[in-house]
Amino acid sequence: MRWPDLAFGIADQGAQLTPARFKAYLERNPGAEVVEVVCHPGRPLPGDPEIPAEYGQMRVPAQWDVEYEALSDPEWGALYRSLGAELVHYGQMP
Repeated sequence: MRWPDLAFGIADQGAQLTPARFKAYLERNPGAEVVEVVCHPGRPLPGDPEIPAEYGQMRVPAQWDVEYEALSDPEWGALYRSLGAELVHYGQMP
């Protein structure tokens, strides 16, 4: 089984999902090789279907646009480059 060493974004959601907060999180938790960024970005478009009622009440759609904007900050790329970090999916984890 694979799992990350840390998970960022549980306490820092929505507009708080920033590169500066991520960097501070890493500084408080040194030595991690794999860090999951917990997020739910999205950009709902006109004409997209509604989420089916059988999925139950969800609060995530309210975060989609806010987190999309937060993660679109070009400072994320600059931070990743300064850390020598690489974005991967679970299939690429060591």
